Amino acid sequence: MPMTLLLSNPQVEHDGATIGASRRFRRTRWTAIGAAVAVAVGGGTLALVTAGGDTASSFVPITPCRLLDTRSTSPVGPRSTPITAGESLSVQVTGSNGSCVIPSSATAIVINVTAVGPTAASFITLFPADVSLPNASNLNFTAGQSPAPNLVTVSLSAGGAIKIFNESGNVNVIGDIAGYYQPDNGTANAGSACTVNGLAGVIVNGFDHDHNVSSKCFTSLVGTLAGSGAASSVDGAGLNATFNGPTGVAVDTVGNIYVADTVGNKIRKITVTGVVTTFASSMSGPQGVAVDTIGNVYVANTSADMILKITPAGVVSTLAGSGASGSADGPGISAQFNLPYGLAVDIAGNVYVADIGNNRIRKITPAGVVTTLAGSTAGFVDATGGAAQFNQPSGVAVDAAGNVYVADFVNNRIRKITPGGVVSTLAGSGSAGVTDATGVAAQFNGPFGVAIDGDGNIFVSDTNNNRIRKVTAAGVVTTVAGRNLGYTDTVGSDAQFNVPRGIAVDAAGTIYVGDEFNNRIRRIL
Repeated sequence: MPMTLLLSNPQVEHDGATIGASRRFRRTRWTAIGAAVAVAVGGGTLALVTAGGDTASSFVPITPCRLLDTRSTSPVGPRSTPITAGESLSVQVTGSNGSCVIPSSATAIVINVTAVGPTAASFITLFPADVSLPNASNLNFTAGQSPAPNLVTVSLSAGGAIKIFNESGNVNVIGDIAGYYQPDNGTANAGSACTVNGLAGVIVNGFDHDHNVSSKCFTSLVGTLAGSGAASSVDGAGLNATFNGPTGVAVDTVGNIYVADTVGNKIRKITVTGVVTTFASSMSGPQGVAVDTIGNVYVANTSADMILKITPAGVVSTLAGSGASGSADGPGISAQFNLPYGLAVDIAGNVYVADIGNNRIRKITPAGVVTTLAGSTAGFVDATGGAAQFNQPSGVAVDAAGNVYVADFVNNRIRKITPGGVVSTLAGSGSAGVTDATGVAAQFNGPFGVAIDGDGNIFVSDTNNNRIRKVTAAGVVTTVAGRNLGYTDTVGSDAQFNVPRGIAVDAAGTIYVGDEFNNRIRRIL
């Protein structure tokens, strides 16, 4: 929803309502230090506005670059030794440093800071190099803790530098810059309301692809949550981790992300602090993941034609599927699937399966009993149960009322199935295209994954268009992010994906995408 921006200080938060001067808000997405402030504007989007009394600034997102790595094995920046207890390390930001080139006009940066190998419980603080150490911390950690990252916005000194203070022990620090702030050139009023294809946003001044200053409507910010881009399955923190063909993604109630690392034959877990670990291995081409309300993870073990269940303790069992390709309904391992892809789980613990090879949507009870909710042979028919037809359905999502939404891949449509099995078309003409419109006037090109937010909006990974689309309950389709294929972390339609597959939405409205050919997990705020 649109919201009024009434700012008197930079600590701005949003709970889905209009901001008032005396309101207190419940959920902070991202707050900036200095003049420019990032706030949520509804539906998982961000806007950049100006705090009263300061010079207006605009944010310039960049492809993440490494400014600092103090480890002796991979040094970047001014040193290759840990930061010691009580030390403040000075790091030049503007100019050419590490793999970053930051202009002298920059006044602040957004940097992902990772603590590696701490020898004591401590914290680190980032602050401008020309001011006194503030009484604050940006990242807290314990002795021996796994690499812990945190996204920090920090102002620069007049000379374009920062300091990093470590309170106790020794710790190596990695810093990756995601963007910077610079003074507004006055081409537009930062903070003015605007819309793009029905998405509420705020005008921001920044650079275009040729580095010309321009103004645009800021509706969503695409970033990389984890993955360096290399095709392997190495655990680590944030951009230090690697994936190999990630597809399905799911998010649990506390914010952990689960990833079907398809080519790596693993299920990976990304903690709320951005640390990537292997949750389960020895899979067989897993494509889909889902998480129930008590933390059980369900996996479409696609090449094995099985649905697996993994408890929070990591115990793996077969929920359903004999391991032989087929379409038989029945209990547990007597049932059959034919390349199960997308998964979803409802509040009662029923699991829904996009059985792509059978062109069916299957339902599995908590006891493992498999039935066919809808679908039969390949085709396109809106009808009830087995009379309906899909053509390679690849993704499913379920709402609180038990309605199931389907990414009907070859039919280029988003379908809806009621709890009674009645199938209808929510959006999509059937012709491949990229048109934003309502209902059957809209177009998709290979929609693969679907996810639903708390307001009933459907988010679609429109794979062959390399875009993320939004479909309202009324069938109104808009583009959230993406354009032609590539890899760019930036705003809305300037961002790039390379075969986005799985998609998930958390309780705060943040969108997560399995960007398969980029070997990264992307995040849309």
